[in-house]
Amino acid sequence: MNEKMLQEKYDKLSQKYFDLKDELNAIMESTPDIIYSVDKNGNFLSVNSVFLKTFNLTKPDIIGKNIKDLKKQGIYQETVCLIAAEEKKPVTLTQEIQGTNYLISAYPMITKINKNSTSPKEEVVNYVVTKIRNLSELEEIKGELDSVKKVSQNYYNELKVLRNRTSNTKDIIAQSVEMKRIIDLAKRVALVDTTVVINGDSGTGKEVIAKLIHNTSSRKNGPFIKINCGAIPENLLESELFGYEKGAFTGAGAKGKAGLFEIANKGSLLLDEIGDMPLALQVKLLRVLQEGEFYPVGAVKPIQSDVRIIASTNRNLKDLVEKGKFREDLYYRLNVIKLLIPPLRERKEDIIPLVYFFLNKYNEKYKFNKTIDSDIIDILYNGYYKGNVRELENTVERLVVTSTENNISTKCLPGSVLNQLGYENTVNRQNISNLKETVDRFEYDLIMKAYENHNNDINKTAQSLNVHRTTILRKIKKFEEENSI
Repeated sequence: MNEKMLQEKYDKLSQKYFDLKDELNAIMESTPDIIYSVDKNGNFLSVNSVFLKTFNLTKPDIIGKNIKDLKKQGIYQETVCLIAAEEKKPVTLTQEIQGTNYLISAYPMITKINKNSTSPKEEVVNYVVTKIRNLSELEEIKGELDSVKKVSQNYYNELKVLRNRTSNTKDIIAQSVEMKRIIDLAKRVALVDTTVVINGDSGTGKEVIAKLIHNTSSRKNGPFIKINCGAIPENLLESELFGYEKGAFTGAGAKGKAGLFEIANKGSLLLDEIGDMPLALQVKLLRVLQEGEFYPVGAVKPIQSDVRIIASTNRNLKDLVEKGKFREDLYYRLNVIKLLIPPLRERKEDIIPLVYFFLNKYNEKYKFNKTIDSDIIDILYNGYYKGNVRELENTVERLVVTSTENNISTKCLPGSVLNQLGYENTVNRQNISNLKETVDRFEYDLIMKAYENHNNDINKTAQSLNVHRTTILRKIKKFEEENSI
């Protein structure tokens, strides 16, 4: 290769170097963060203008100087870039610099070389790039985002109220696919005047679905009557359902009494806890369903019945039939359409919308204007509700009523609520000295449990807890740093 060709190659390499240098400078100047680079010994190679402006320095004051000089001047508490160079891995920590909190991250640029063909490659630090971010600015941005979030929530709540005014499903909050399917099925079933059995655990919303069926049906202008078959003694239940003639039994009213089948004429009758109905009354109920008529107690003439029967239960009617506690013919007569409402633990997507729905409900009822902190939302989302929607509603009402501040935060959370949500085995009351520490421990345990359940996948963990992945990482890191885990 002649001298001319060598010169041309040198010129190209030189131009590429300067182009890369200009590009790097442009990148460093395009960010609001402080950025600088040092060699492995801590000697400054480059700084951006934010660095110079922040520390009131000029390039001649810096370039060629050592990072330890800044430490001697009291600017740094610890030379993070030298730690990164020594450990040969990125290092991030927070420091107070001139009265301001900063997040400092140092990234070593490493090359692997072979000293000889037989030895393993050695890692050599070429230089270290350090980025410094003002945490107070991040807190201001977070505050602005929280304000925007509250405004958005208010708009969301107002839109929900407007929708609810024109919807038969105003009392049904459903985001889960399964609940939306059940609501759709209930609306379609409502158009056909047939019997329906609604099955589900206590508190899942069986009565709400029953009202939806009634309000969507052609009977919506008629009465909607409910009776709990398990809460009334057998001798009284018959007279409540079918009424009685005057003088039918000792203590009967002089004028007799109309039963619920008569009162509910042209409407709907919800027989709650149908599985607890005595066998003797099941026979009379079957006659009403088959013949469309019933006999009041002591009567000799039947009364025509035009009532839609909706039954609900938290028991397995098929099992009761096999045990001889429920009539098989009545079972098949009732079980024309069956709606199975899943417990809240199987439709966790509904929890957060329900929390805001109940928050609005009790704000309006008690003339409050309270908001709810995201940490409380996380705790409520991960609670175990044995009483399902009813228990969640009671929990939110209790928080609204008992919190002394307009923003319901973790410090407003009584131990009884934690017990109610299923944390009783986690809390050792004798060791609780600080509510925030206790709640942080709950939160950490919940996060790590979800992390384990999703095979250590941080994205799936964040998705299951309905928060951003950075929130998960931040909470884990904060807890482990504070507790030296």
